[in-house]
Amino acid sequence: MKLDDKDEKILAIIQKNNSLTREQIGREVNMSPTGVVKRLKKLHRSGLIEGTVAVLDLKAIGPFVSALVWCSFDPDGPSTVDQFMESVLPRAEITNAWVVTGEVDVVLLVMSRTLDEYEAALRRLQADFPQLKNIRTHVVLRWSKRGLAIPFSAAS
Repeated sequence: MKLDDKDEKILAIIQKNNSLTREQIGREVNMSPTGVVKRLKKLHRSGLIEGTVAVLDLKAIGPFVSALVWCSFDPDGPSTVDQFMESVLPRAEITNAWVVTGEVDVVLLVMSRTLDEYEAALRRLQADFPQLKNIRTHVVLRWSKRGLAIPFSAAS
């Protein structure tokens, strides 16, 4: 789908605050509320907007252990990266997963309430994929920036 400046501005706005009214968005992009609604419906139908979520304050909901987990696979193992990535989809504690280049194959963001929960999740992962040859964990000490927003040049 080809995006124009209005689409990009609307997307930039709703990525920051999806609770704004269509009137408020319209004022920001110089459009009528009806025009905003039509654009948003088009963006949803196209699949460009995958969903809307609530971003929770991690400090307010209690302690969480967040860990970046670097995974490398045994090149002679029977499993592929694609099979591994498919298996992480239903695991709620794995909130993000990336196939990457460089010294590791996959990077995971794992979130749990305690280190014991993290360890149990990691042990399940290792049991399910014995060809994981190297796992390195980097525990997040503090979140400085967190988000899913995609930057648009028109919104800058």
